[in-house]
Formats: sequence, C-alpha cells, structure tokens
Amino acid sequence: MVENVKEFFEADVFAKNVGVVIDTVDDGKATGHLDVNDSHLNANGFCQGGAIFTLADTILAVAANSRELGSVSIQADIKYISAVTKGRLEAVATEIVNHHRLPSFDVILTQNGNIVAKMGALCYHKSKK
Repeated sequence: MVENVKEFFEADVFAKNVGVVIDTVDDGKATGHLDVNDSHLNANGFCQGGAIFTLADTILAVAANSRELGSVSIQADIKYISAVTKGRLEAVATEIVNHHRLPSFDVILTQNGNIVAKMGALCYHKSKK
C-alpha cells in the first residue's frame, strides 16, 4: 500500500506546482520537503505561511493514507515558530493515535535542523479500499 500512496499523491497538482516533494512513506509516517525559493517569499522576504501549510498538509495526507486510501483531514492547526527563509524546508508527519476512524498526527517542520513550525491534525478514515 505504501508505494501506491506515494504514487497517488505525486499526482497532486497543487502540491506539485508549489514544489512539494514526497521523500519517504511508511505505515503512519511520511517525510517530504520544499526547496523554498523566491516564488515562495512574502512581502517581508520570508516564506509565505500558505506554502509552509501546503507542505505540512500534503505530508500529513500521505501519512494518513499510508495504511489505506480514503483518509481526509478534518482539523489541522499550525504554529509558526520562526521565520522560514530560502533553502530546504523539511516535514515529518507521524501518527500519534492509530484509531480506526479518527487517527491523530503531528507534523514537525524544520529548516537547517531547527523546528520552524508544528502542526497537529485529526483525520477521518472514510472507508477501507
């Protein structure tokens, strides 16, 4: 199932256009990155929050669907801890509660080894496929 999930999400046109790359997928876990460049910067010269959220949300979706397709996020909140600049932004999504219908996840975003944002999310497994 893990390889099918990676292939499925590599067809995500929006995430692909933003520049999100899926690196690894395992049961309940996924990693990915975004190479932040000038097109991701806001008026202050830092990475736009929407680009950061897109990376977190995409890697969350991959992790949530790693066991079976049919999972969607129903709640997600993000805390921006420090500014993100040009360079590699990495995300790790980890399932913290493996519930049959309402699994919970943490997504940690880092740049240069420093935590720059954290997302907590609740998902819903719609169906088994």
